[in-house]
Amino acid sequence: MLWRILSGIAGGCGLGAFFIGWASHILGKTIWLATEFWFYDAIASGVFAILFLVWGAVAEKEKIVEV
Repeated sequence: MLWRILSGIAGGCGLGAFFIGWASHILGKTIWLATEFWFYDAIASGVFAILFLVWGAVAEKEKIVEV
């Protein structure tokens, strides 16, 4: 359950970064970071979301106790 929540948070952050990146690109302005970094952040957040989903599946399969 914990890993699904973390995956949802990471996925939401990834989508948010992706849309901020596109808004920054379309408007031609820098929003807190240089435009290209928003897309890198979105990819990294997506990787973490996948990692958390896999980690949660392995934890369920092996019955690892969550803290």
